[in-house]
Amino acid sequence: MTGRVPAVTNRAVSRLESLLVLAMAMCSAGIACGQALDAGAIPDNAEANRYGSGWTCDEGYRESSGQCVAIEVPEHGFATGSAYGKGWECHHGYQDQESGCVPVEIPDNAFLTASGNGWKCHRGYRKGNGRCTSIDVPDHGYLSDLPFGTGWQCERGFRAEGERCARIAVPEHGYLSDSSLGPGWTCERGYRITATDCIALEVPPGAHLDYTGHDWECDRPLKRVADACVIPR
Repeated sequence: MTGRVPAVTNRAVSRLESLLVLAMAMCSAGIACGQALDAGAIPDNAEANRYGSGWTCDEGYRESSGQCVAIEVPEHGFATGSAYGKGWECHHGYQDQESGCVPVEIPDNAFLTASGNGWKCHRGYRKGNGRCTSIDVPDHGYLSDLPFGTGWQCERGFRAEGERCARIAVPEHGYLSDSSLGPGWTCERGYRITATDCIALEVPPGAHLDYTGHDWECDRPLKRVADACVIPR
């Protein structure tokens, strides 16, 4: 009685070990140990996995304590087939509220979002307190697409002052700036910027305009001392 008996025994032992590992894993998850040992048992509303071992619940069901229980999909909802989350979502035009699907209430001057579970205001209106209110754009202003702020911006040459757009006073030898900071203007190259004016720079001998164009620096190896360029000691 020799020959292949040990090989058969080895396969049996290997299968038994696999079943024991599966049993311990399922028992630790709260599943009855007796059920875990019955590796071939597939619960109702489930199918064996095509590849590997185990089983998967049918669509509309989800695993719970080793069984497949029906997912309770509310009216105006549909099953997602996902093992995560609620297992269902609301139809387009409805939103999840208190474990149910209720219609999205769209106020005047608004439209349903692409996701279908919310709304946005039409251009020229802004959202607040569950409704869309008109944006008052002042003279020399235009509607802004920014999600914050007043909802409007001033035309070039004007800046916001409260609820209006005031004209920017550009001094002689100055020009409008694209920066939102500062006075809204800057000086031409060769002029120094003050609070209200552009003052011509007096560049001493041995100096040249710096990279900003609004100040000067000494030629090398000269050193700036007060308003002159001197040879360093």
